[in-house]
This record gives sequence, structure tokens and C-alpha cells, in this order.
Amino acid sequence: MTVTIADVAEFQQIINWVAYGLSNPAAIVRVHNSSRADYFAAANIAGARKNCRWRGWYQYLNADADPTAAAHALQATLGPTLPGEVMIVDIEEGTSDQTGRRAALMAALQDPVEWTYSGLAFARAHLADKVDWVAAYGQSEPADAHTLWQFTDKQNFAGIGTPCDGSVFNGTIDQLIALTQGAVTDMTPDQAAQLTQIQTFLTGLDFAFNNGAPTPYSVRGEITARLRAIDGHTANPPAALTLTAANIDAISTAVAAKVVAGASAAQVATAVRAELAANPLH
Repeated sequence: MTVTIADVAEFQQIINWVAYGLSNPAAIVRVHNSSRADYFAAANIAGARKNCRWRGWYQYLNADADPTAAAHALQATLGPTLPGEVMIVDIEEGTSDQTGRRAALMAALQDPVEWTYSGLAFARAHLADKVDWVAAYGQSEPADAHTLWQFTDKQNFAGIGTPCDGSVFNGTIDQLIALTQGAVTDMTPDQAAQLTQIQTFLTGLDFAFNNGAPTPYSVRGEITARLRAIDGHTANPPAALTLTAANIDAISTAVAAKVVAGASAAQVATAVRAELAANPLH
């Protein structure tokens, strides 16, 4: 069994994600090109999340781009990733060893699942270790270690008006999900939307307290109250997602520690995801 995956960007224009998702359970979307957001990023992110069971998000890293700034721009465009989603750095430029630039970008992202994309020849010359997603056209699948093989730039897909890049995963969609999702089982679109709401809310909080710097205790109290409000303990219960007492306690404890330590929004999001994996929502 194999899974064939489209990777799309603004060049594909408007995509019928319902039609695509009925035929293809996985998709990869360009979010940022290290200079600006992809013009169709918002529509493609929403469409892929609603209609595909597995998603990857990538950023093309220009040779002259600062990797840390590029990572932050990617995060600002995408927002927090959901369990099982993959952040991908596309490295195809540069005349020297690019492993340091890749490491800097991934260190800034701090996402649970981070992959590298590159062409086969460039990867062999400039990226010393495994490239997770490798491009090699007009030949048999490379023997070099990889997870996805991009085998063409002329693949036809339902819902996409023009041929585009096509990649293959050797396995089933459930195996691909298990590879990147870890302890969190597959989510329905409604559950994914609720989790997005929680993560976005938590990572966007402005923790200001009248009595000076926040403490773990004060932050935990505020987060707990807000999580209960989101979850419907006080109002507006979500239809598809229920936070348990373990969820609320674990998330509030983990996030409080990050906030007090002065962590970035990305680091807070990573802490949230880790606790949700340990204490699944459903």
C-alpha cells in the first residue's frame, strides 16, 4: 500500500479541498517562503485541516534568509500545530554545508515533528544526514534514507486544476499518521478545530498580574479558569471535545512553568502539545 500526496502553494491557485480530501487523505502545504506568507496559505491551511487526516506545512528557506527569523515568520502565519502535523523546512539553496542553518531553524520552531525537504543531489552535497522528504524525478526511488519521495512535478489530483508535485509514502495512511502522531490518536475535524482554539488561546495569552511578576501558582490559577471556560464548565461547551481534570491540571502546570521562565509562544505551544499527548482529549 502507498499514499500519494500533493504539495501545494499559491501556484495551484484555488483548490477544491473537499474533492481533494475525498480521494487523498494527506496533503502538504507551503505556508511561507522566508520572505512572505504564501498568498493562498490561509485558505490551504483551513482546507487541508478540514478535509485531510494528515498534514505537513513547509517553508522554503532562501539562501540569504535568517533561519530563526524564518521560523518565527512560519509560526506567525500558521499558528500552533495540531498533534501529528509536521513542520518542514525546504532547503534547496546554499553553497556550503546547510546542516547548521537547518538546525537553527528547527531549534527556533521547537515543534514535536520537524522534517527536512531537499532534492537528492543537493541533500547529498549539503545536508549530511537523513532528508525526510526527498525529491528525485525520472528515476527509481532513491536508496538514501527518507520517509517521503517526491517523484514528479506533474501529478494530477482531484480538486487541483493543474498538475503539481506528487510524493509517495510507502505504507497506509494509518501508518503515516502513527509515524508522526505518537500518543495522540487521530482526530476528527471538529476535534482538531477545538484543539486549535485551545492552543491558540493559551499561546496568545498576555499574562499580566497586578502584584508583580507571575508565579507558577498565579499562572496556573488563571490558565485553569480559562480552560474551564473554554471547555464549557462555565459557558459555551464545545460539541466535540471535553477536557478532563487531568488535562486541565497538566496543561496549566506545564504552561505555567514555561511562562514563568519567559518562554516564547512556540515553546508554550510545545508544552501544551506534550501534555495533550500524555493526557489525550478523547
